[in-house]
Order: sequence, then structure tokens, then C-alpha cells
Amino acid sequence: MRAITCGVKRFKRANPVEVKKFAGYDVDAVPPVGHKTEIKTVIDKRVMRPDKVVGGSGRINTLVEIDPTQIKRLTNSEVNDMSE
Repeated sequence: MRAITCGVKRFKRANPVEVKKFAGYDVDAVPPVGHKTEIKTVIDKRVMRPDKVVGGSGRINTLVEIDPTQIKRLTNSEVNDMSE
């Protein structure tokens, strides 16, 4: 992800303990919505193309299918071009 998109010069990937602390879910289960704390969410514009996307459901080995416009609405996300 481009750091400028988030308004920072540098960033790092969260480790499993940090993910659990901030999102409230294990790394392999983090859903796109419903996090423990408000997390700034940026969605790559390509994710908005399909009617449905698949992601974590909050439970290990279980996925959820969701409309990306609902992710944007529920997380108050911004959509940006982040792919290189």
C-alpha cells in the first residue's frame, strides 16, 4: 500500500498480537467490518468492481461474502488506487 494514501510517510504491518488488540479477531479471521476499534480503512478501487467480495468472517476457516459498497459504508472507508 502506498503510505501517502494513509497520510503517513511510513507504516508497518501489524503483528498477530496487534491485530487481535485493535481488530478483536485472530489474523486469519479478520472480517472487513465490525472491528473492536475504529480502524482507518482504505479500499483499493479494484475491490469495488465486483458485486461481491469474499473475506474473513470473524472465525477461523470461515469466510463471508459481502458487497464492497457495504464495506465502504460500514467502515466509512475511502476508495483509492493502491495497486502497483
